[in-house]
Amino acid sequence: MGSSVLDAMSVGLPVIATKAGGIPEIAKDKVNGILCEIGDAKGLANAVCELADSKELRKFYWENSMKMVQEFSIENTYQKYMELYTSLLSV
Repeated sequence: MGSSVLDAMSVGLPVIATKAGGIPEIAKDKVNGILCEIGDAKGLANAVCELADSKELRKFYWENSMKMVQEFSIENTYQKYMELYTSLLSV
């Protein structure tokens, strides 16, 4: 998982990334960032220009990013691990 993506989201930076690894689980295309295909340099450049030209779009992605960051907070992650461990003990 891309913890740097979560770090960027948590401080209000819009995310432009490729659809690699666990990044699409965090960054949702056109919801809280822009995802491009791996190797698509033109797509990345277009995404940068799109965000640079729209304060409203950056704000929209930031607001949605804050919801995703909360989902991966230390408190929620701890709770999910405890639920997992508890379920394994009762098997």
